[in-house]
Amino acid sequence: MTDVVEQFRSFADKSSQYSEDVGTIRERLSEMKEYVTELESSVQDISGNIESVTQTTMDNLSAVNTIVDKNENTSGIADEIQRQSEQNKALATRLDDILNKFEK
Repeated sequence: MTDVVEQFRSFADKSSQYSEDVGTIRERLSEMKEYVTELESSVQDISGNIESVTQTTMDNLSAVNTIVDKNENTSGIADEIQRQSEQNKALATRLDDILNKFEK
Protein backbone atom coordinates (compact mmCIF):
# COMPACT_ATOMS: atom_id res chain seq x y z
CA MET A 1 0.00 0.00 0.00
CA THR A 2 2.91 2.30 0.59
CA ASP A 3 3.68 1.92 -3.04
CA VAL A 4 0.23 3.16 -4.01
CA VAL A 5 0.49 6.14 -1.66
CA GLU A 6 3.92 7.01 -3.04
CA GLN A 7 2.61 6.79 -6.59
CA PHE A 8 -0.34 8.97 -5.65
CA ARG A 9 1.99 11.58 -4.08
CA SER A 10 4.19 11.47 -7.16
CA PHE A 11 1.09 11.87 -9.30
CA ALA A 12 -0.08 14.79 -7.12
CA ASP A 13 3.34 16.46 -7.34
CA LYS A 14 3.41 16.09 -11.12
CA SER A 15 -0.15 17.36 -11.33
CA SER A 16 0.78 20.39 -9.25
CA GLN A 17 3.82 21.01 -11.46
CA TYR A 18 1.67 20.67 -14.60
CA SER A 19 -0.77 23.17 -13.12
CA GLU A 20 2.06 25.64 -12.50
CA ASP A 21 3.38 25.01 -16.01
CA VAL A 22 -0.06 25.70 -17.48
CA GLY A 23 -0.16 28.97 -15.52
CA THR A 24 3.28 29.91 -16.85
CA ILE A 25 2.22 29.05 -20.39
CA ARG A 26 -0.91 31.22 -20.01
CA GLU A 27 1.23 34.12 -18.77
CA ARG A 28 3.63 33.75 -21.69
CA LEU A 29 0.75 33.53 -24.18
CA SER A 30 -0.75 36.67 -22.69
CA GLU A 31 2.61 38.45 -23.02
CA MET A 32 2.96 37.21 -26.59
CA LYS A 33 -0.52 38.51 -27.37
CA GLU A 34 0.53 41.95 -26.10
CA TYR A 35 3.71 41.84 -28.19
CA VAL A 36 1.77 40.77 -31.27
CA THR A 37 -0.70 43.61 -30.70
CA GLU A 38 2.19 46.10 -30.40
CA LEU A 39 3.83 44.62 -33.48
CA GLU A 40 0.59 44.88 -35.45
CA SER A 41 0.23 48.52 -34.43
CA SER A 42 3.84 49.22 -35.43
CA VAL A 43 3.36 47.52 -38.79
CA GLN A 44 0.24 49.63 -39.42
CA ASP A 45 2.19 52.79 -38.51
CA ILE A 46 5.02 51.79 -40.83
CA SER A 47 2.53 51.03 -43.61
CA GLY A 48 0.90 54.44 -43.14
CA ASN A 49 4.30 56.14 -43.25
CA ILE A 50 5.23 54.27 -46.40
CA GLU A 51 1.98 55.42 -48.01
CA SER A 52 2.77 59.01 -46.98
CA VAL A 53 6.28 58.78 -48.42
CA THR A 54 4.89 57.27 -51.62
CA GLN A 55 2.34 60.07 -51.95
CA THR A 56 4.97 62.74 -51.25
CA THR A 57 7.27 61.15 -53.83
CA MET A 58 4.48 61.12 -56.41
CA ASP A 59 3.69 64.78 -55.63
CA ASN A 60 7.39 65.66 -55.97
CA LEU A 61 7.60 63.78 -59.26
CA SER A 62 4.60 65.71 -60.55
CA ALA A 63 6.21 68.99 -59.45
CA VAL A 64 9.51 68.08 -61.12
CA ASN A 65 7.68 67.18 -64.33
CA THR A 66 5.89 70.53 -64.22
CA ILE A 67 9.22 72.33 -63.74
CA VAL A 68 10.77 70.39 -66.64
CA ASP A 69 7.81 71.24 -68.88
CA LYS A 70 8.03 74.92 -67.93
CA ASN A 71 11.78 74.87 -68.44
CA GLU A 72 11.31 73.38 -71.90
CA ASN A 73 8.70 76.06 -72.66
CA THR A 74 11.00 78.77 -71.31
CA SER A 75 13.85 77.40 -73.40
CA GLY A 76 11.65 77.51 -76.48
CA ILE A 77 10.61 81.08 -75.69
CA ALA A 78 14.24 82.08 -75.10
CA ASP A 79 15.22 80.57 -78.45
CA GLU A 80 12.42 82.51 -80.17
CA ILE A 81 13.45 85.75 -78.44
CA GLN A 82 17.06 85.21 -79.55
CA ARG A 83 15.93 84.50 -83.13
CA GLN A 84 13.81 87.67 -83.16
CA SER A 85 16.65 89.68 -81.65
CA GLU A 86 18.98 88.52 -84.41
CA GLN A 87 16.34 89.46 -86.99
CA ASN A 88 15.90 92.87 -85.34
CA LYS A 89 19.67 93.39 -85.36
CA ALA A 90 19.81 92.51 -89.04
CA LEU A 91 16.90 94.90 -89.75
CA ALA A 92 18.54 97.62 -87.69
CA THR A 93 21.78 97.17 -89.63
CA ARG A 94 19.88 97.38 -92.93
CA LEU A 95 18.04 100.51 -91.76
CA ASP A 96 21.32 102.02 -90.62
CA ASP A 97 22.81 101.29 -94.06
CA ILE A 98 19.80 102.90 -95.75
CA LEU A 99 20.00 105.99 -93.53
CA ASN A 100 23.72 106.26 -94.14
CA LYS A 101 23.04 106.50 -97.89
CA PHE A 102 20.94 109.62 -97.33
CA GLU A 103 23.49 111.30 -95.10
CA LYS A 104 26.17 111.30 -97.72
